[in-house]
Order: sequence, then structure tokens, then C-alpha cells
Amino acid sequence: MLERILNAALEGEMNVHFSLEERSKGNRRNGKIPKQVQTRYGEVTVETPRDRDGSFEPQTVKKRETILAEGMADQIIDMLSQQLAIKFGERFEIM
Repeated sequence: MLERILNAALEGEMNVHFSLEERSKGNRRNGKIPKQVQTRYGEVTVETPRDRDGSFEPQTVKKRETILAEGMADQIIDMLSQQLAIKFGERFEIM
């Protein structure tokens, strides 16, 4: 689950990068680079998107980072658990 969230965040960062940058410059997506990242919950594989001119600087998992920033995994897990608790509560309110 953590792996999917990190990959989705990186993809979102790339989308923002291209929405801020004019496509008239000729910059385009250029695949993804998989890498192993250590978290306190174990190793995950993230696929960092690339662009042709190398101007994309991801913030979720930075370039050359192999250990997830301290507390980042916990924050993601906490947000996910809060969202699940809300959905679980809504389900019981409907019944």
C-alpha cells in the first residue's frame, strides 16, 4: 500500500511539473526509473518519473534518496488510517 501511495505521489508531482512548465519547450516524459527505498516498514520499489531535459526534481522521494525521510511513512500510514476510519464510520451511519 505504501508503495502505491508513493508512486502515485511521484506521478502527481510530474503532472504538476508539466502543468507549470510550457510544453512549447519540447520537454516530455521520458519513462520511469525504479529504485529500492528503505522505510521503517521494509523495502519498497518506487518508480520515479523522468523528463527529457532533467528538470523534474521530485520532493516525495528525492533523486538519489534510498531511505525515506524519517516520519514520512508514518504520516502516510496515519493519513490512510484516518481516511479508512472515516469511510468505515460513514458506512455504519448509512445502516
